[in-house]
Parts: sequence; C-alpha cells; structure tokens
Amino acid sequence: MRYFLSLCFLFLTLLLSACGEKPLSLIPSQGVILAFGDSLNFGKGVNKNNSYPAV
Repeated sequence: MRYFLSLCFLFLTLLLSACGEKPLSLIPSQGVILAFGDSLNFGKGVNKNNSYPAV
C-alpha cells in the first residue's frame, strides 16, 4: 500500500509540474520553420493553396 501511495504521489507531482511552463513566444513574420514529415506535412487531399508549404 505504501508503494502504491508513493507512486501516486510521484505521478501527481510529475503531472502538476508539467503545468507550470511559460507560454511559447510567437515566431516572427520572417521566421523560418523546418518541418520533416510525410503526407500530413505535405497536405495530402488538400488544395495546393491550403497545404502546409503554401501557408
């Protein structure tokens, strides 16, 4: 039982510590995004003007 309570305490501590992050700053308008991926990044099934490379 003590082991279980220790694991619960550890889990809750890790879970709550993840909530204290500062929000990310916005990327500048001239910023560059490098994305490695597959058809999801390419925008498969989406018009060319709405796909990720066009955005």
